[in-house]
Amino acid sequence: MQAARAGKRVHVLLEPRARFDELLNLSWYLRFLRAGVAVLPLSERKVHAKTLLLLTQKGGYAHLGTSNYNPQNGRQYTDFSLFTARKEVVMEVAEFFRALREGRAPRLNLLKTGEAIQELLLEHIQAESHPKGRVLLKCNHLTDPALLEALARAADKGARVDLIVRSTLTLLHPRFRARSLMGRFLEHARVAAFYQGGRWALYLTSADLMPRNFQNRFELLFPVLDKEGKAKVLEVLKRQLKDDRNAFLLSPKGETPLWGGRRDAQRILAW
Repeated sequence: MQAARAGKRVHVLLEPRARFDELLNLSWYLRFLRAGVAVLPLSERKVHAKTLLLLTQKGGYAHLGTSNYNPQNGRQYTDFSLFTARKEVVMEVAEFFRALREGRAPRLNLLKTGEAIQELLLEHIQAESHPKGRVLLKCNHLTDPALLEALARAADKGARVDLIVRSTLTLLHPRFRARSLMGRFLEHARVAAFYQGGRWALYLTSADLMPRNFQNRFELLFPVLDKEGKAKVLEVLKRQLKDDRNAFLLSPKGETPLWGGRRDAQRILAW
């Protein structure tokens, strides 16, 4: 609102179908209008992506995240966010907002939305379906039948499949290494990592791995391209795979709590 009052062009998309926040978002809608902020029209699909675009005369910056722009979430949730000036990412975020403004589906290449998220994940899982393959997924919910079947096939062919699923997992294969983390902070990040011939391909996304998020929503999946950023995310994931204070191991026979150890993955967030 300060930027709009200062004469900058500001566009905001508010999702009034955001559960529990409908009245609050309506209040923000009216405040934005009074401040001169242009509120983008709603699309046919619910927009669950979390992104911000800042364009300047010399280029621009893009922010992409796995959680809402909400101060309460920021204090209580664990999430990942990417802030970048990479031209190829900035241009794709600009196309995403342009499509929302024009009421059409985004035409993306590097970033993925809708069914293209599922297609990319299936492609990577298939490529890792061999004895040296490795797949690491972290999310709140993993219920998509196609992805679960692909993961099971990869595990059967000898791939290591690590799953960190906080809430809902609708298939537990005997060869899955599955766990849930329940600690001081709510685990909320969504990550997909694939060990491509010795190099990790790493993606962050706003989407849980559920059919509705591919078919009925505009989510965003985006790659972490910078070496330093990729190393940071992998460090967190590897610590979480070793956590023995906040973890439940999940298997077809049930769950085993790991509470008494010294490896608390959430302590690295408490600085």
